[in-house]
Amino acid sequence: MSYPFDAISAIDPQDPSRVAADAEVTIAAPGDETQTPIPLTDLTGLPLPNPVLVNSLGFGPAFQAEIPSVAWYGGTMSGLLHSYTGLKEDAEAAASSANLSRIAAEAAGSAAEGIPSGGSAGQVLSKVTSTSYDTAWVTPSSGGAVYGAGVMVTVQQVGSGYTRPTSDPTIRYVFTGTADPGTVALENDRWERLD
Repeated sequence: MSYPFDAISAIDPQDPSRVAADAEVTIAAPGDETQTPIPLTDLTGLPLPNPVLVNSLGFGPAFQAEIPSVAWYGGTMSGLLHSYTGLKEDAEAAASSANLSRIAAEAAGSAAEGIPSGGSAGQVLSKVTSTSYDTAWVTPSSGGAVYGAGVMVTVQQVGSGYTRPTSDPTIRYVFTGTADPGTVALENDRWERLD
């Protein structure tokens, strides 16, 4: 694949007054200490000589190369040029790789935490055995509420006492006893206020 590059700008980015004026600029692979010229073409695909001649302002022609980034060398100056197509491809590849990593991390995280994938609306996560992380999505049986130790319920304060669990979100408690929390008082080790 050929990567298009904008016009060569052989100007020192640290000091724009330094220009490789009316000079030969060699285009090479980045990191090539020998500065070996790479094959170039103009934007129509015709071969372009390398080193490339730049004008008195340090500008040379737009070109194509087989690599997405190139180094330029002119006199005592050098720099890097990046093809927008190459940068776009790099960004797309990075985004794709990040997305695949996210998907893999989510799958590994869920599996490691014992949360199986799937489940449907209304289903709850339930222990299958006493083995750690052995869980499955199940549909709860119809009928009254299910209570037990560690179940979060909402209760309503009435005077100095509390009613059975309601849908009123004004006061929240967690039940820590082993009996049906709808039949025990809100005291001692059985209930803990959350707010």
